[in-house]
Amino acid sequence: FLVAGLATLALPGLAPFISEFLVLIGTFTRYPVFAVLASSALVLSAIYILWLYQRMMTGPVKDGNNHVGDLRPRELAVVVPLVALLLALGIYPKPALDIINPAVEHTLTVVGPQDPETKVASR
Repeated sequence: FLVAGLATLALPGLAPFISEFLVLIGTFTRYPVFAVLASSALVLSAIYILWLYQRMMTGPVKDGNNHVGDLRPRELAVVVPLVALLLALGIYPKPALDIINPAVEHTLTVVGPQDPETKVASR
């Protein structure tokens, strides 16, 4: 649960970090105000996720949860590869970016890198 929560926060070294970093850098070059708003939303989500983790995972065990133990081998067999993938793509995201880049380049050639404009239909 902690690793998933930290991945939600886009912690450096985990897979979501590079995507959020690239989006924020791209946003900051065109719309710095929105980049600051998005960054403050990241801080608020970090506070919420850490508060949630503290409330759920620390403190005394409730009576109804005494039978719950650590992960069993079958559950570990599912969780460990997912965590390994989060770490691997966080440390070395190039394979995923190589898959995504052709689609992004095609989109940029079709749409173009210009700013979107609002058009008001005249009557």
